[in-house]
Order: sequence, then C-alpha cells, then structure tokens
Amino acid sequence: MSDYVTFELAGERCAFPTDRVKEIIRMPEVVRVPLGPPALVGLADLHGRALPVVSLRVCCAMEQPEQDATSRVIVMDGDVPLGFVVDRVSGVISVDPSAVDPAEEVRAAVHPDVLAGVIRSGGGAMTAVLDVDRLIDGRYRPAATARSEA
Repeated sequence: MSDYVTFELAGERCAFPTDRVKEIIRMPEVVRVPLGPPALVGLADLHGRALPVVSLRVCCAMEQPEQDATSRVIVMDGDVPLGFVVDRVSGVISVDPSAVDPAEEVRAAVHPDVLAGVIRSGGGAMTAVLDVDRLIDGRYRPAATARSEA
C-alpha cells in the first residue's frame, strides 16, 4: 500500500506521496520577495529557517483566490525546503499501487506537466497525484536554494 496526503485545489482533489511531506502548517506570515517567480507567495520563518512558500494553484495554471482560514501549507521534505499553499487538506489515504493510473493515460483539470498519475476510487472519484520533483525543479529549485542559504 502507498500513502498519500490528499488536499483540495480549486475544487479538485489532489495528493502528494506522504514520504515527501515533512509537515503541514497553517498559512504563515510571509515576506514578499521583489522580482520573485510568479508562483512565489513569499518567505516564511519555519523553525528558524527561511521557507519559500509557493502557490500550488499558480504552479498548476489555476485561478488564484485569496487564502482563507482553511488554507494550509504542505512543507515538502528534501534537500530544498519548500512549502506549497493548498486550499485545504483532506487527510491521508492508503492506496493499492495498482489503483494509480499513469499520467499519460488520463486527462485531468490539473496542469499535465505536474501530474504523476491519478488514483481512481469507487464511484468514479479521481484524485490527481502531483509530481513533487517536477514542481520543485526548474525555476523553483534555484529560488528555494538561494533563499534557504540566506
């Protein structure tokens, strides 16, 4: 079985593998970064370290609403600390790996460049599994690395 943290993003149910999630926090106070990438909401203090906070909606080419009391930041574990803002966290699910369809076989509302696969469950419900590495790589890894070393 594989475990996933599920969350909502623009009315879509999405997930990250739990082995990549370090922690889930409420939306922190952030300091805006002039000339930062469009998805970079700002920098937050997390346990004395700078944490780049990124809008997952912008990364997935979705409309960007204001954050509210249910917004959460999913902090990803890895060599580069990075937090993704999501609309709300739903919970953790365990899934048989055979229930995950590869991204190439499905069409989803989530931007296809960041889609790793889709979990199909009873009743036709689908959960988009997002590719953490694709989200972090490219323009976000250099920004996160520079900010965390500051």
